[in-house]
Amino acid sequence: MAKLFNRGKVEEAGTNDQGVTVSATESLYPNDAVQKADPFTAEGIEEAEITTILLSEAATAREGVNLLLSIYDTAGACGASGVMIADQKELWYIENLSGHEYIAVLLPPSVAFLEPNMSVLGWIDLDDTENVIASDKVISVAKDAGTFVGDEEKNIIDYRASYDDLQFDASSERQHRLAYGLNFLMLIYEKNAGKKNLFAECTILSEPAGMRVILRDSGILFDVTDADSLPDSLRQYVVARMMVAHDKKAYLTTTGYNRIELFFSKNDHR
Repeated sequence: MAKLFNRGKVEEAGTNDQGVTVSATESLYPNDAVQKADPFTAEGIEEAEITTILLSEAATAREGVNLLLSIYDTAGACGASGVMIADQKELWYIENLSGHEYIAVLLPPSVAFLEPNMSVLGWIDLDDTENVIASDKVISVAKDAGTFVGDEEKNIIDYRASYDDLQFDASSERQHRLAYGLNFLMLIYEKNAGKKNLFAECTILSEPAGMRVILRDSGILFDVTDADSLPDSLRQYVVARMMVAHDKKAYLTTTGYNRIELFFSKNDHR
């Protein structure tokens, strides 16, 4: 499992003065065989350090990716994590599920991306060097562990199936969180089919009692938090039932914008 040594202040996400944004501390959970084949290293980078180190050095997303992967190649990692690195031109997502093996993927601008503390990189063509950067031994380590899934002749790996602890993910709430999140995003998309330009923003406020999340968009006005509203699709029904499980929520319309506010207390683990 991912380790957290707490060497200093935990920096989860941030943006530097060059416009590079990093989001880290998405802990992942490798299978036991992979951990034995390529163990984590005590001197390796830990996920709580990634944001600070990359933002202090990188002027572009690509520079941040190259720096992180060079650290994985040399010092290694002391835990498994998913990391997002972005600027105005590129959006990269990186997973490492062992001490030195990793895959970085350049995401297209049309992607709506979610990663609820579980590996999400499936079948990856390692020959797609324009969009994929992978460690040299990502296939051989999985073969040594006896967990490789893919096509070695075609240089293709199912990274999640080869490296992730699938049983742990299946027994946790992570898959449900992924499904709920995707349904929420697709509901907004369906409601606004045909609209070319849609403004959306997400604000996260840290408060003494917990965390407040404020979502705002310029799409079709509808209260996604109202479980009693008549749904016009199965997806809207699923999202409404998901939202009703959280009682600290509010919906407002301000100057034609949807505004959804959720509050998560420190004791709320749902």
